[in-house]
Amino acid sequence: MNFPSTGIHHMTVCSGKAQDDIDFFTQILGQRLIKQTILFDGRFAHYHLYYSNGRLEGPSVMTSFPYSRVPGRPGSGQIQSTAYSVGKGALPFWVEHLDRNQVAHSGIQERFGQRYISMTHPSGLKFEVIEDPTETRKGSATEHIGAQESARGFNNATISVREIPEDERFLVECLGFRKTGVDGSYHRFELGRGGAGCTVNLRHEPDLPSGSRTFGAGTVHHMAFNVQSDDDLAWQKAFYEELGYTDVSEIKDRNYFHSIYVRAPGGALLECAASVPGGFAVDEAYNELGTHLLLPAWFEERRAEIIAMLEPIRVPEWHPEVKVDVAVSKASHRDAAFVRETVSAN
Repeated sequence: MNFPSTGIHHMTVCSGKAQDDIDFFTQILGQRLIKQTILFDGRFAHYHLYYSNGRLEGPSVMTSFPYSRVPGRPGSGQIQSTAYSVGKGALPFWVEHLDRNQVAHSGIQERFGQRYISMTHPSGLKFEVIEDPTETRKGSATEHIGAQESARGFNNATISVREIPEDERFLVECLGFRKTGVDGSYHRFELGRGGAGCTVNLRHEPDLPSGSRTFGAGTVHHMAFNVQSDDDLAWQKAFYEELGYTDVSEIKDRNYFHSIYVRAPGGALLECAASVPGGFAVDEAYNELGTHLLLPAWFEERRAEIIAMLEPIRVPEWHPEVKVDVAVSKASHRDAAFVRETVSAN
């Protein structure tokens, strides 16, 4: 069967404080802040921040909800870690880089014949950098990371499950993955061409309690797979339901892409996403990505109220200054009643 998904589209995490999140992704992982907006749903004004590699070359888009109001509960049925590709021989640099910045890490490990380092985000989220000699994306230098050592984009993601068979069946029969290996508790699956950006691991942890399924600091909210069009989304939704996976959403408009969500059997939330024409440049120029605080049209008249609710943030000096007074017209949505809460930079 010719499945529409071609690999990872983006990852979405729930972090803690916004400034800690920005510092980790830009200073530690060397990613570029490419979009500042807010959560489109709910009653609280929360940032929705987007990061990418320096070339905006996919798949590399990490989106984050700094959601310190509620702690999440890491556990089974969640995406457990996200791995970025780095150049061959780069890991000694990363050991020194992480030590210099006092980031907790595992040291150099090996899985599926590939060397990697696991590290911990300030909120407890897990990330990896992995040497992959097949990686073809070029690196981008930042203030403290050279192009050869830089994180090129996603290599793989790992989902913790208490049982393997049903989630394996879901990946293979619903999304078109093929199983390519087992290393201890890790079961590897690849999609399409395979390799970086097309790989998912299921980690068998039968005794790990289930994790939380809400927004909550320190947990991954979902992983999205790329499809080409809304027609592909409609096909994927119908196919899920045909196979009996009825916990699937309607097609949602996320401004930069349209998407559907579904719960995998083990509990992880997965998405299929189709980028809109223009992608992340639909509401700010390509060379200005990440420099505006962007609000959807249905919140624009309440910009001052929303900004007052948001945690003040700083971006690195090598990023352009962020403008907060830019109005961008988008399709109408709905009204929301925000609940005011105290926010501080501490």
